[in-house]
Amino acid sequence: MQAGNLKPRTPRGVMERHRRQQMKNLYSKLASLLLPPASEVNLPLPALLDYSLTHVKNLKERIQELEAKKEKLKGEIGSSTADIVLQAVKIIEKGPILEVNLETGLHKRFILPEVISILEEGGAQVLSASYATLTDRVLYTISSEASSPRIGIETSRLHDRLKALGGTGCFFSSL
Repeated sequence: MQAGNLKPRTPRGVMERHRRQQMKNLYSKLASLLLPPASEVNLPLPALLDYSLTHVKNLKERIQELEAKKEKLKGEIGSSTADIVLQAVKIIEKGPILEVNLETGLHKRFILPEVISILEEGGAQVLSASYATLTDRVLYTISSEASSPRIGIETSRLHDRLKALGGTGCFFSSL
């Protein structure tokens, strides 16, 4: 055999020591992830492994609980879209500024992000949004301007989409 092809063999004891050190590092990393940072508890390896298995099982159960809760909430929101009622919608054009005033009942479901997305899809850039609560109703005011002044905002389309969202007493005004 040629002397160039031979590699010095690592003694078995050195390899075993390296493997044990690597396992020790991995176990200490596992302990640091599972146990509180200020913990002085030095769990024996079997107890640490049992604790980590229990912890992972609990996390899986928690994930399943949260997913079930998420689906339940999605179902409630989806089934209650009929409850989303706008009592009045008023769109006022003030030059390049478009002001949308919405009125809804105090205990009716109203999803402001839907209204904002309707405005943005119509070519408006929302500048501000505010609301005021009265005894039995809530008034929302959304100010926006055209994303592109040359194109403008399609106010008639916005009015139709907002009216379709649930407003029966909707009207349109421009200044």
